[in-house]
Amino acid sequence: MKTYRLVLTPRAGRELDGILDEIAEEAGVATARRWGGRIDDQLRRLRDFPFAGMADQDLPGHRRLIIAPYVVIYRVIEPDNVFVLRVLYGRRDLASILKSDLPPEDDA
Repeated sequence: MKTYRLVLTPRAGRELDGILDEIAEEAGVATARRWGGRIDDQLRRLRDFPFAGMADQDLPGHRRLIIAPYVVIYRVIEPDNVFVLRVLYGRRDLASILKSDLPPEDDA
């Protein structure tokens, strides 16, 4: 079985750190560690199953992995890369947030 290289972008890393910091503040460090482990396990799983997430309707060419209540936005770039672009709280208006990630439309 082919193993993909997992790349967490700096932005996704900051978002994940922010999520875990918030969990630590609200529910304690032990809970944040458990969530960190759960998210890390799911991200590592993408190395072997890069198409496990569903196709993203808001960002063509991207995929979503749900780790409720969080959402990971990523791209599979062949031949063997998985780029994690965003780690977001899933109860936010993701369509609006992700719209800012799209390149501007050409009006010409």
